[in-house]
Amino acid sequence: MDILNLTPLKKLPFLLLLITTISCSDDTESSFFGPTVNVSGAKEYSVQPLEKIQFTVEATPNTEFASISTVYLEQSDGIPDAQINKSNVNFFTNGVTYSFVCYAPLEKGDYEYKIVVKTSDNQKTTVTRKVKVTDDPFVVTIENEDNLPTTFIAGDAPFTFKGNVKSIRGFQVAKFFTSINLGQEQALLLRLSNQSTEKVDISTYNYPSYRVVSSTLKTEDNFEIYEFEIEVTPALNGTSSDASNFTMNFEIEDNANNDDRYREDQKVENWSHSITVQ
Repeated sequence: MDILNLTPLKKLPFLLLLITTISCSDDTESSFFGPTVNVSGAKEYSVQPLEKIQFTVEATPNTEFASISTVYLEQSDGIPDAQINKSNVNFFTNGVTYSFVCYAPLEKGDYEYKIVVKTSDNQKTTVTRKVKVTDDPFVVTIENEDNLPTTFIAGDAPFTFKGNVKSIRGFQVAKFFTSINLGQEQALLLRLSNQSTEKVDISTYNYPSYRVVSSTLKTEDNFEIYEFEIEVTPALNGTSSDASNFTMNFEIEDNANNDDRYREDQKVENWSHSITVQ
């Protein structure tokens, strides 16, 4: 279309359309006079849960009468808040440089981080970075779960219950107990000490219904991994009508309350298994 050949009445709405047009690219959306924004680093990230992600954002207004007024990371479910610091000001261009320190979301999945820059004359540019979280933040594996007995004859040899738990935020507490004596014979396996997870001495956890064989804690690829093995000997629980119902319980919580990256959505596993004692 040749705008020079339009009649005056037709030129005006066409020019208004040009002015209000939103310009878009694969990762940038800007109003007509939106600031120029450059974001360092890759356009797509593949990371672990809560892994640190850093951007350097350079923003320059597109008119000499405006200045950069606001820079922020758009809020979105599951995305932790960012730390934003102004690191440099260019007095010749009114440009400003910011450093963003962000963290990946907790949950596995695909996310978009939208960096928004606004000017004093209400123009806006949004730059998007894609973030893919590749792992689950909290995984409980009972290694022999499918082979645990559902019935047990008193006097038979004990069986082994073992597994491992993988957590990106470490652990707050872990414990094991059975229905014997209403759970009073409880093994505290992990606990917090000065906001760090520590193992508890398991040498005293040798009860008639179970014995803690091993309990280990290690760090691997930024995850804390807890491994345990418990020897279980189901027994009758008194003389009541339900005395033959024996239950074993394993409970563990991640350390969300002391993780400065993201304290929401604490992970808790309450696992139990019932056995009929004959």
